[in-house]
Amino acid sequence: MKTIGKRKIIAVILSLAAVIMVFAALASGAFASSLTVESGRSFTALESIAQSGEYDTFPGTVEAWVKFPSATDAAGVIFSNYREAYNGAKYGVSFELAQNAQPRILIDNGDHTFDIKFASVSGAGEWVHIAFVSDAEAGAFTCYVNGAEIGKDTTSMATAVSEGVYTERPFIVGGSYERNNTKYFKGEINSLAVFSDMRSSSEVAYDCSTGIPNTEEGLISKYDFSAAADSYTDLSGNGFDLTDRTFLTKEEYLPKTDFAYSFAIIGDTQRLVEKYPDKYHAMYEWLVANAEKEKIEVVLGMGDVTEQSLVTQWEDALLAHKPLRRQVFLISSRAETTI
Repeated sequence: MKTIGKRKIIAVILSLAAVIMVFAALASGAFASSLTVESGRSFTALESIAQSGEYDTFPGTVEAWVKFPSATDAAGVIFSNYREAYNGAKYGVSFELAQNAQPRILIDNGDHTFDIKFASVSGAGEWVHIAFVSDAEAGAFTCYVNGAEIGKDTTSMATAVSEGVYTERPFIVGGSYERNNTKYFKGEINSLAVFSDMRSSSEVAYDCSTGIPNTEEGLISKYDFSAAADSYTDLSGNGFDLTDRTFLTKEEYLPKTDFAYSFAIIGDTQRLVEKYPDKYHAMYEWLVANAEKEKIEVVLGMGDVTEQSLVTQWEDALLAHKPLRRQVFLISSRAETTI
């Protein structure tokens, strides 16, 4: 009996030790993942995928499996609805992997910018699990990599939330609404999940090691990018499906030769006249030289003719427009500046 009792005690101790080791591994992020991540979607500046609807609240947790190519260069945007308005004001939130592989949360409400960066991530060229957690009650942003916490920011959360953030725009995966989408994600994204609330450290570790069920409580969006496609179903069942927002196909980028006529568009004309009159003149010189070849019949100036209605600006604009007026119909699109 004594021998049996000793064996039982030893068995219990070993079991407890195993449990402790599991929880310690979960807490440290060292728990080996049972997930197999092999492939993902890549992105370009010319194409992106956007949600079909808007969230009504700031995302509590954003998790993604990503592969980034460089330990020094910025990989780019993972998930964002960040945009720059025509007047330079910026709105939205962007979850990124910035320069030196630093996870970043960029928030802007038009008045103030909150730029939160965490410690650099190792593992360039490998699949890495990144989680951004927003804890409104504690007033903190926390970042996890492969299930382990790598940093916490307590200086920005309360202010950012109290001042409000722009959420009335669908999120984009692998890119943003910023001009030219230059911050598109340079690596691959295998999957992405968004929760309405914060995930605890143990939940993030479990998500990393085991995966996230489609019916997990608090889950508002989930996507699988292991196969390339033009659209992706929201696996959470909440209807935030992703669709390709590319305006033109690659074939449509090619020059056309069989067409009856064309028109040219020049953007932000008043700023060009004000700041870059030489470039403005060069544009119109090209139009004059190529009007017949390109069958240009209309030139649209998208803006006012001048910025401050100064005599010098009117003279610069007239000098640029005059040679073209005999060849095509020239019009500026706003106010009483039609010529």
